[in-house]
Amino acid sequence: MNRTSLYLFLGSWFFFSLFHPGRPMTVDGASALDTVRAMARGRLSVPESLVTRPGREGRNYIVYGPLLPLVSLPGYFIGSRFDESPPTPGSRAIGWGDRFALATNQWVSALLLVLLYRLALLVRVESKIAIGIAAIVGVSTLILPYSRDYFSQPLAATCLLGSAYCLFLFQKESRPRWMVICSFCFGLAVLTRMDMLICLPGFAFWIHGLYKDCHGRDGLSGRSWILWSAGPLWICLFGFYLFDVYRWASWTGASYGHRQFNTPLIDSLPRFFFSPELSVFLHNPVLLLSIPLFFMTWKKHSWAWMGILIGNLLYLSVVSKFQDYHGGICPGPRYLLSLVPLNLIPLLVGIGEKKIAARALAMALLPLAFVGIAMNGYSAVVDYTKAPAAWAYWMGWIGF
Repeated sequence: MNRTSLYLFLGSWFFFSLFHPGRPMTVDGASALDTVRAMARGRLSVPESLVTRPGREGRNYIVYGPLLPLVSLPGYFIGSRFDESPPTPGSRAIGWGDRFALATNQWVSALLLVLLYRLALLVRVESKIAIGIAAIVGVSTLILPYSRDYFSQPLAATCLLGSAYCLFLFQKESRPRWMVICSFCFGLAVLTRMDMLICLPGFAFWIHGLYKDCHGRDGLSGRSWILWSAGPLWICLFGFYLFDVYRWASWTGASYGHRQFNTPLIDSLPRFFFSPELSVFLHNPVLLLSIPLFFMTWKKHSWAWMGILIGNLLYLSVVSKFQDYHGGICPGPRYLLSLVPLNLIPLLVGIGEKKIAARALAMALLPLAFVGIAMNGYSAVVDYTKAPAAWAYWMGWIGF
């Protein structure tokens, strides 16, 4: 990490820390925090909640993956040194260890922006423009409001973008180690959220294209290097499987249990694009610029773009069918946050390859960023579990 990347990381971390709520804001965050508390005491079981299931010995376990609580443990242990009696799982009291654990997504989100910056440099975006884009993405997308909460999507987004970053490095250098690290990053994404596995066919398609392009270069003539480089992913999948076996005391248990995937697509899918509450473009408006650049750079990056598109379609089809824990449509748009940075890659590549002038880029980005800041900045400074939605608030403020 060079000095600029370090400064970007520290500055972003400080900025996101300004919005730390000091407590879990949702039942998901509270149960994830209870899991951290339990892990620190050598257990996994937590008090019953909306996002837990009965498992081993009739105790309750959170349905999400283990990675977010695991990466929160070091901070929890550091903060707990300032607690005379750290709160136990289920307690509503908040200690210093809890505050440090709840701050995990703030440094994870900062790392996500650094990855975007490094990827922009890799595809030949000028350093100043790359920093500006990373800053705009940090304040005008869902990264901002969900950096303060304790959901797993920011960590999943970071792992997926890390996988994509390694694929671009592999395309540039043709070194198998980047494929190994890509496999490891994708495995970490699955350990964060099991639903990230849905994106695997898209990444496999992308890797297949890279294999065809690199065939015969630098000793990459055989298929065996692809197979053994997938080892870290298989290790992570096996680890998740053992985690499920322990939680549910069954060799055939699954995290989602008996959840239903029967929501009609006609009811849910259009809302992820057009409704004010769930629209991925309204809450991440800079994504709109990725669309024209997606087509403008298609010829050179068709394998990568098709891989991302396949991942998008598969993930959307599953999330749109999922009936959430309240019995309705997934309460996005946070469910789509995991894929937002991935879909910004065509924007970065287009800027780097088409050499778009800084003034023209600013004229295109800033109006979209303004909308994103209004939507996400509002959600970052209120308790969005109780306050009106951002769209309703601004329409009321304008007078509609």
